[in-house]
Amino acid sequence: KKCTLLFGQIFIFYTFAAKIIISMKKIIILVLMFISTIGIYSQSIRIDHVDNQGFRLIQTTEKNFSDLGSYQKMSVSLMSISKDSYNKILINICLQDSKPFKLEAGKSLLLKTKDNFIELFANPSVTSDTSSITIYPDIRTKIYISGVSFDVTEEQLNSICQGVSKLRLEMSLENYDRDFPTNKFSKVIKKDYELIKESLKGKKSFYDGYE
Repeated sequence: KKCTLLFGQIFIFYTFAAKIIISMKKIIILVLMFISTIGIYSQSIRIDHVDNQGFRLIQTTEKNFSDLGSYQKMSVSLMSISKDSYNKILINICLQDSKPFKLEAGKSLLLKTKDNFIELFANPSVTSDTSSITIYPDIRTKIYISGVSFDVTEEQLNSICQGVSKLRLEMSLENYDRDFPTNKFSKVIKKDYELIKESLKGKKSFYDGYE
């Protein structure tokens, strides 16, 4: 009887363990599918708009850089404002954190390249105020979000595309530092730049599609 009871308990234990393993496999498969989807759609043209003055705004989708289990996240996109021979390129950075912070116009963005470092300055006309959202109301967790855009020349952009190993974003209370051992940041910027240049090959007007 004791043996029967023991084997019965062992059977129940392994049945329970098998169910957990199957559930975990399903979760892993779903996560991998989600990650692969992000990989497919993460970099593309998000906005391509021409106003009635002839200025064309092109912006790529945001690419997220985050650490698992951390509320501190950074997202990056590239933006182009052009008209005739005029073309301005900006690097957009959006930061979110569980601690209050502020990204301000005129603050610096330091990028360590292969040969030197590049310092960019936040554009005063493209800086958003810090906003907050509440998640998990039961424990009252707040996430603070702010965005800023940095003017970048074509020469600087080409240097950035060659490789960036470290970033420092100047903030009001505490600087934001991030390392890129695999040049992930520069790869994203390079792809975004290629997407924008390809889009600019096609002409676009405010009156397109209007009949």
